[in-house]
Amino acid sequence: MRARVRLQNRAAAFALTAAIVLAAAPSSSAQEPELRARLACPAATSPGRVVCVLEVSAASSRLVWLDALVVQAPAFARPLRSRLVARVAANGSSSLKLALVATEPGQGELQVRVRSVLCQEGANGDFCGPSVLPVSAKLEIAPAAATAP
Repeated sequence: MRARVRLQNRAAAFALTAAIVLAAAPSSSAQEPELRARLACPAATSPGRVVCVLEVSAASSRLVWLDALVVQAPAFARPLRSRLVARVAANGSSSLKLALVATEPGQGELQVRVRSVLCQEGANGDFCGPSVLPVSAKLEIAPAAATAP
């Protein structure tokens, strides 16, 4: 009986805390997303190493931390690392290089989840919170050119 009462008290305290945090959070503009990300993978002329570039910036907030997770890659091109942590430049942007090894020709989609911490100045000091943005790019590996004997 006491355990049930304690659990109910904890649930009520958690709900109250969540409501306070959500009420204190600054409202974001519905027109423009805070986090911007662009993933570009050049078309490769043959199987081998492929390097894609992920560029990330914040619209009106300060970007303080960033990483990227590869959530899906084509079977013919596997990432050398599935998680990349980036250093954020003084101007609040970052660029990551994502290397893949293509074992055969093919076309597919590379999907990456960009996770970050963004901070905004508020009346009571800085407010920092997480931001997640999915981004994808087309990956194309052309067949290797045949050499004449």
